[in-house]
Amino acid sequence: MSWSGTVTCRVCYETGHNKRTCPTWTENLRIRAQREYDADGTTDGYNGRTYAKRTGKYIDGTDATALKATRAGSVRRCKYCGSRGHNRRTCTVLKADTANYIANALTFRRGIVEDMKRLGIGVGSLMQAERWGDKYLMLCEQVQWQHIHHHMGNAEIFGGRRCGTGSWVSTGYPEGEYNSSSYHNYACVGPVSAEGVAAAVPDDFFTEESVAGHAKEAFANTQSDCFYDNRYV
Repeated sequence: MSWSGTVTCRVCYETGHNKRTCPTWTENLRIRAQREYDADGTTDGYNGRTYAKRTGKYIDGTDATALKATRAGSVRRCKYCGSRGHNRRTCTVLKADTANYIANALTFRRGIVEDMKRLGIGVGSLMQAERWGDKYLMLCEQVQWQHIHHHMGNAEIFGGRRCGTGSWVSTGYPEGEYNSSSYHNYACVGPVSAEGVAAAVPDDFFTEESVAGHAKEAFANTQSDCFYDNRYV
């Protein structure tokens, strides 16, 4: 719309209408739909459906009133699984995938705590670390429990003071079953008791609520494995 309040069509540049009601655009769509129909004998191709949605009739003259109604968005398509009839908020596939993620995260947490008890890693343990050729001892003073889950990778979950300098350093979980590609090369040379490790585990560490935030972050702006199978159905 111009400064004078007059509507100008961005297809034909005539005044008094817009693209939604432009006869030139309707004719262009008719020509495309006719070519598609002449080539393939179908009225349900991309151009045929676009023309039918606009006019309420397929290129062969049959009624397309029900299809035209979908222009208003009456048929929803989920942005996660690609299926029709629901949105991401009510998607059962997303709910199932989220529940599976949470279950795997809690299984991982139960396993890693047992591994920490076996190794004696926790607050009070003395660790021998090596990073970029620099070897040092670290007294663990902190465990970032909230960052422990099955997709944590090399997240630096242990923190403490470097012996000799007192500077704060941090590191991730040592390479093994619970971190298959660690660049944190260290060993626990002064373990704490298994009871000491267990006593430091937060009360809510094994609850679904404690990993719900990780699940939400993991599925934010993502699509399911079946998205493209469903998207064009």
